[in-house]
Formats: sequence, structure tokens, C-alpha cells
Amino acid sequence: SNHESKPPDYSELGNKWRNADRFVYQAYYFLALLQIAHPRMFYSEKMEVYIDDEFFYHGVSMSNFLFDPWESHGNGWPKLHSIKMYDLWTWLVKYDINLLERSTSKAGRAILAILQIFSTKNFSVSHHLMWSMNGIEAIYKTQWFQVTRQVVERSQLILGTTEGLDKSLNNLYDFRSRYAHGELDMYPIYHEADITIDPVNKYYREVGSQIRLAILVLVASLQQLVIQDRSEFSFAPIRAKNKANR
Repeated sequence: SNHESKPPDYSELGNKWRNADRFVYQAYYFLALLQIAHPRMFYSEKMEVYIDDEFFYHGVSMSNFLFDPWESHGNGWPKLHSIKMYDLWTWLVKYDINLLERSTSKAGRAILAILQIFSTKNFSVSHHLMWSMNGIEAIYKTQWFQVTRQVVERSQLILGTTEGLDKSLNNLYDFRSRYAHGELDMYPIYHEADITIDPVNKYYREVGSQIRLAILVLVASLQQLVIQDRSEFSFAPIRAKNKANR
């Protein structure tokens, strides 16, 4: 029959999906970069793609973790700056940091860590903690031993210092170690505990405070790389006191 319907063109549908997916992530990466250039200025609740005025694709949301009211540390540390997007983009191009390719430098690894952090708006201890610390160590770690000491000392050289900061940064590493080695009691992803009850609220405030500090250190450190026009910082080697102490 001349009126027989044609079968769906799955190759065309596949191309639409690929193009929509590519568009969503390119837009998402741009919005994630805004979190570096202008922290706390913007976050997205959801992203949708329409083709020919018809809903086609539901994209990723962006974490609003930097908006969280939990305080990471007093005295305004670390200081966050406002950077022109043009300057940030020029820096990415200059140091060959391609957001769609595998990282090839310390700065590239730290940038990709930021993209991972802001890939979800839901609070996740493992997700936020792993990627924020991954990015921090990409910037500050140059030796395999005494990693905590390297980050504590070197981050203050770059970001400045304030009273009690050594303790806060050491507590952050202690928290990461206890979490990674199964020494912390946690709530499941889905639970029925009332977050307004003091013990539950205290748990989330403590956990959130540690992770937020890590994310702020990472964002502030990336800003300094851009401001100082570097792809990495140079540090004098740290002499090993005890190679078993990491």
C-alpha cells in the first residue's frame, strides 16, 4: 500500500540523542565554570532540551553546595574572588584544558574534579568528599608521603592563613581517613530520621562542614591558578619524617 507507515528512523533518533546529550553537557560545563568564576552566584535546579518545541531530554542538575548555610570555617577563609569568564576561558585555552577530553595536567585534573562535584544537586558524602579531595591533592601534592602536611602547609602559602586553620585542615584529613577506612557511623541514602532532631542535625552539620571546607579550598585554589596565570604551583620538597605517616 502507498499509505503504509515508514518504520522509525532509529539512526536519526540516535543522532538527536547524541546531539542533545552533547549540548546538555557543554551547557552544563559552562555553568559549572561559573561556580569557579563567580562562586555562589548561580545553580540550576534542572535542565531540559526541547526539539521542535517538543520535550526531548532531561539533563543534569547542578549542585548548590556552595550555597549551603553550614559554615566551613570562620574569619572568611578561604577568600573567594570574582573572575571574568573571559579570563577563565583564556586560561583554559592557554593551558590546553579540554573539558571534553581526558585531563593532561594538575590543573586539568582539578577542573574535572569540580565538574564531578557539581554533577549532582543531592548531598553525597562519598561523591563530594572523594572528588573535592582529589582536586585539592592534584594541586598541592607532589610527593607520595606526608600528604596531609603538604596540603595543610601549601594551601596556606597560596590562600593565606587564619587562626585555627591548621586544626581545621587536619580535621578534614582525619575525617576523610576515618570515612575511607570504615570508622564512621553513617545514615543510609534513604532513611526516616528527622533531620530537625538534634543528633541527626548535628551529624549532617559536621559532615557538611568538612565537605564544604574541602570544596571551598578547591574552588579558591583554582581561582588562584587563574589569577596568577599558572597551570600548577611550584613547591619546595618536603623532607620525609616518617614514610609510614601519610
